[in-house]
Amino acid sequence: LTHTKLDPAEVTKNAGGKGLHICGSGSSHSLPETLGPDYGIEVEVLGSTSIDELSARLREGYMIWTCGSGANPYTSGGHCIGVRGITADGKWLLADSNGGAKGSGSKGEKNSLETEWDPNDVFPGMNNYRILKAK
Repeated sequence: LTHTKLDPAEVTKNAGGKGLHICGSGSSHSLPETLGPDYGIEVEVLGSTSIDELSARLREGYMIWTCGSGANPYTSGGHCIGVRGITADGKWLLADSNGGAKGSGSKGEKNSLETEWDPNDVFPGMNNYRILKAK
């Protein structure tokens, strides 16, 4: 969003220092609003919403950070993803960290680089919504 390259190890250390790592589970759902200001990101926490509202935000240049559980792109134990854009025909583009290193053919890499998602396949698993935009 800010066109700034970040070091994942530095961001992880920052998140850990702010208590955002939940042992045995992963990251706190408050990660975006806690870390966002450190990296020039404004965050709006939404309560309930709809595919239409989220798609409108994507068209305005926002990104959506969400966690969910269930079928791909989520996991049975829960997983956080980014919805980074929308195509002209309304498909969602993801940023999914699930899997190995870039070039490994991981699930996250395929979800992020090779798949345009029907919002009806992503939205039902979502259980919280953060709208992100560069300051």
